[in-house]
Amino acid sequence: MSPCVFAHVQGSSDADKARHDSLQASSDALSLAREKASAAADAARAAELARAEMQSLLADSRRAAEAGEDALRHARADAALHAGRADDALAALSEERQRAEQLCSELLSVRVAMRQKEAEKDLALGALIDSRTVVVDTIAEPGLS
Repeated sequence: MSPCVFAHVQGSSDADKARHDSLQASSDALSLAREKASAAADAARAAELARAEMQSLLADSRRAAEAGEDALRHARADAALHAGRADDALAALSEERQRAEQLCSELLSVRVAMRQKEAEKDLALGALIDSRTVVVDTIAEPGLS
């Protein structure tokens, strides 16, 4: 081979080697890019799953909050109802207390009147006994008069 052809063949071989090295580097870069893309896709799927779980948890939390608000509204309504009933019961108790005080006052008046009548009866009975004693004494001792 002539030195020119050999140089050309050797140049071709160097060019092929460089091209091969370049293709190998491109292939390595492509493999690395595929690995990174696969890892990114896995990360994206994991992030999507995490987002879906968070949305589910958020929905559960909202439902729980709404249930809590409903329970609070019902409790407030029950409290208002019981407060109204308590007010009614206190008013009725006040009326009954006034009625009881009135009855106690009337009972005391009746007792005082009964004691007065009893005292009057005792006086009348005592006077009757005294007048009968005088009459009986007069009848028993006819010669004294």
